Amino acid sequence: MCRLYGTPIDMKNPSNFRYLVLRASMMTIHSFFFALSMFILPLPIVHTINCTGTLFIFLIDYLLNNVKINSKQSVGIFIGIIGAMLTTNGSLISHYFFADEDTKTDFANYITHDPLIITLFSFLFMAGVACWALGIVVTKRAHSNTFLINYTLGFAFIAYGGLSYPFFENKCTKMDLVIGIFTLGIPLIIGQWFYIGSLTMTKNTGVLNMMNFVTIIIGYLFSIFRYHESPNWIATSGVVLVFIGVYKTIFNKDQHN
Repeated sequence: MCRLYGTPIDMKNPSNFRYLVLRASMMTIHSFFFALSMFILPLPIVHTINCTGTLFIFLIDYLLNNVKINSKQSVGIFIGIIGAMLTTNGSLISHYFFADEDTKTDFANYITHDPLIITLFSFLFMAGVACWALGIVVTKRAHSNTFLINYTLGFAFIAYGGLSYPFFENKCTKMDLVIGIFTLGIPLIIGQWFYIGSLTMTKNTGVLNMMNFVTIIIGYLFSIFRYHESPNWIATSGVVLVFIGVYKTIFNKDQHN
């Protein structure tokens, strides 16, 4: 593809390379927590916490790039943070105030049902999302094409994956790997390709991430109809507040911005 379109693939600028490495490292940290969250949190909660990345993008853009946040956006960020707190603590609140509310699920691969551990991990996951947001903002400083950005990210995934491999038991068969390539690997590559391409064409990185809320809807569909899970009403209230907060943050920019 690079030869076809005449895209350069050499890294001549050390400063750009440092930004690429920083971005890839932040994305890798997020990916580790994101993958682990699938075995600790229900899918809707996973994607809701992941969507708080939009709020972190605005905050980091303000700190690093001096992108102004108006009063309406500040309200949106505050609402989103309150929603994130409810979402991450929904299980713990239900456990202490509604002890008779049991978690029912057909998903057999959760590694814990302890509300305290779930809450603590949720905060760690949110820190990982903040790392992802930093990586997204840094993308604008790395004046590189889509190939170099993806190449560096892929190398980081392989390197960090190799370092962590001895600490995890591998139960995958060759057929599992083949299925994973077609159901996970290739779709992610296509998604990354279009997403990074869009990042390099716009300054308003927050708007792009509003589309991430589609994953929450899909998560609820899988959670309810595939695994027969009953949504936690406290966490669901947090989901609604996160949506409102992100919407107000993104679509309340001043005209001159």
